[in-house]
Amino acid sequence: MNLRELRQKFAALVAEAKKLSNEGKLDEAKAKTEEAKAINEQIKQAEEIERMEEELQGDAGTPVDEPTDEKKADVNKAFLKALMGKKLTPAENALIEKAGEGPDEPNGSILVPQDENTRINEYKRQYKSLRTHVREYRTTVVSGSFVYENNSTMTLLQDIDEMEEIPQEDGPKFKTKGYSIKNKGAILPVSNYLLADEQSGLMSYVGRWFARKAVKTENADILAVMKADKTAKALADWKALKRSLNKDLDPALIPGSVIITNQDGFDELDNAVDENGRPILQPDPKNPTQKMFKGLTIDVYSNNDLPSNEKKAPIFYGNLEEAITFVNRERYEVARSKEAGFTKNATLIRVMERYDVIKTDNEAYIYGELAITDAAEG
Repeated sequence: MNLRELRQKFAALVAEAKKLSNEGKLDEAKAKTEEAKAINEQIKQAEEIERMEEELQGDAGTPVDEPTDEKKADVNKAFLKALMGKKLTPAENALIEKAGEGPDEPNGSILVPQDENTRINEYKRQYKSLRTHVREYRTTVVSGSFVYENNSTMTLLQDIDEMEEIPQEDGPKFKTKGYSIKNKGAILPVSNYLLADEQSGLMSYVGRWFARKAVKTENADILAVMKADKTAKALADWKALKRSLNKDLDPALIPGSVIITNQDGFDELDNAVDENGRPILQPDPKNPTQKMFKGLTIDVYSNNDLPSNEKKAPIFYGNLEEAITFVNRERYEVARSKEAGFTKNATLIRVMERYDVIKTDNEAYIYGELAITDAAEG
């Protein structure tokens, strides 16, 4: 097992030990902890051997103040060369592996370097993403779990007198949620002429293409989880929405709440007026381009991404950060195949990301369907 595999195994064992401990399985947690300690010792030993090998190479004639070939190589350039199908030098191969950019799974993929990873994330920020409203949980393993306590079962802090034993209660009603990371990807045919031009901004081209598809896919997956285990509440008009906000949501969740709907739903609310002819929506003082209803920001999504159904517009309102968790493996992967695109003189580039979407509190938000009037349609 190489150093990178040892580190991955150590992270997985620590996560498993934490999970078992949270579930009260202390003996099993202890066993996993001991196993993790043993792996950690192997990591230390492997790191020490690597350090000694570097010293031996230095003693063999590499000047201390002279950068080695490995240091001269640039991980981003090495990654781009690999993506373009060019042969890497041993130093470049070593640099990619040492930086943790080598094959992550036995599927021929290469992890995208951190700089390029950041660039793809910047491209993704250009598009409307439901991830801005949900909680994010970062992980380095393909499956695991986390614990949480939702608002409805949360207990109060207790009075504690000095020097007295803290009274034990039944304990907070923590729940454990498991996750299993899914692979999400797409394949882009790239002209071999573009691929041969190192100055063509290949990764920028691939990153922009992937970013838009990724955000649309993430939004669709989050919406699917938001609809799951929910019966849509019929809302005849804005007054029904107002009553639902007043009565169906826990007031403690309102400060972090948001309203999400499509173009039809927004148009219905934007054209509504009260008994005095005043618009029911008000501009957001922090962002004049957005509107608010009862102090909650309305985030509008395309009818194509969030379609209406028989004169009923979908609408979600509540605290989505409490309700949904986006489990993010963070790094992107790429793989290439020149043979698959042979007939089109193209190379196929596959880009993948890994995540899961988990519902943590089904009561923290409402899924409704707002009636669309003929006036709003025409």
